[in-house]
Amino acid sequence: MKNVDVAVSEAKTAQPLIVQKPGSFVGDFTFTLAAYSGCQFGCSYCYVPDVLRGLPARRGGWGAYVDVRSRSVELLQRQADRLRGASIFMSATTDPYQPQEAKRKLTRQMLEALADTDFAFLLISTRSGLILRDLDILTDPRMIRRVEVGISIPSDLDKAYEELEPRTPPFPGRLSTARKLRDAGIATRIHAAPLALHTQGFVQRLGAVADWLWVDGTGHGARKTPKGQYWLSSYSVALDFSQVAAKQLGQERVGYGRDQFAWRWDADQRRIIPPVGRKEK
Repeated sequence: MKNVDVAVSEAKTAQPLIVQKPGSFVGDFTFTLAAYSGCQFGCSYCYVPDVLRGLPARRGGWGAYVDVRSRSVELLQRQADRLRGASIFMSATTDPYQPQEAKRKLTRQMLEALADTDFAFLLISTRSGLILRDLDILTDPRMIRRVEVGISIPSDLDKAYEELEPRTPPFPGRLSTARKLRDAGIATRIHAAPLALHTQGFVQRLGAVADWLWVDGTGHGARKTPKGQYWLSSYSVALDFSQVAAKQLGQERVGYGRDQFAWRWDADQRRIIPPVGRKEK
């Protein structure tokens, strides 16, 4: 994992809880939740710089800054009533367990606050083994049946890691993190998104450490660069990969694309199920 200098400052927008509109990629969630903006992992293919319309470039580039919402916990606690029955995604535009979290512990404190609310479902997406620090909260009886963790692993090739996301925790460690989460009884998925070049055994490696696998292709122009075009998969290639994975792992353990991102693992049925109110296709 490559270390880089990061500019850290207070975020202009203190509100960590953002209402989601139907039609967005995460429109099947009621809210997104984030204690930070900016992300020091700085993945080369990340869609966030495009969404922010040039802001990262003005701040020194994606991965060069992190803005901290230091009042996140206080503001979240004030909105406890809004969370009743809500589905929450943590986080849409940053990694909640990037290195700043080790120092500030805002994600941990928000999880502690959420445990005392009546939210329905929380999906946490990360690349970091730091999430294992919070196993005590995630396995708390108030939380464990309402939480799922997605570990992002686009490839199992060292060269893909070096070319695409050298500031992030290496892929083998992420596989280990996923296994530990699943073994602790936490619903665990792998986000193979955007899917990158990989070995022939990639599907089986992922299936061995998680309950299910979610796959997607590459958007937001990430494949327009020579590096992106070589390493990253188009949507059609990712769809083909998901179909192969479904044959190997079982259709009940594989989801593809935007339509199935908000699906979740049902531990009783041992299969993925759609969000409440949506019918299975």
